Amino acid sequence: MIVLCVGVTSCSKDDDKDVTIVGNWTLSKVIQGRASTTEGRKEVYPDTENYSTATFNSDGSYSDTHAEDGKASTTIGTYTYDSDKKIIILVNKDDNGELEKDTAAVKELTSNSLVFTHTLVIENEYYESHFTRK
Repeated sequence: MIVLCVGVTSCSKDDDKDVTIVGNWTLSKVIQGRASTTEGRKEVYPDTENYSTATFNSDGSYSDTHAEDGKASTTIGTYTYDSDKKIIILVNKDDNGELEKDTAAVKELTSNSLVFTHTLVIENEYYESHFTRK
């Protein structure tokens, strides 16, 4: 599962009209909490033990490296970005080899920033991931 978000703004909206998701991104913060309420949400910042990086390639493939408590794992799969609907669809295989599909709503995409939200319905968890371009 991938959680990505970034909060850097551009000087002009025109500067970012041809921006692409393709590139290397580093997690700068995550806002997390219950999906059913905005109360109690907290900001979590990555460190050397807990971090995430993502690479979106022009051929539709992606990789995400995520570390918790210093233990890193990498997910490799394919993605589709619909700029009109502002959604990213990620497809990969889970630990059992079954296809897994995640959809994230893009709140912001600029030349330096990617912010998207993701809700885990079963667990009622909300994540807003902020990434910066490397």
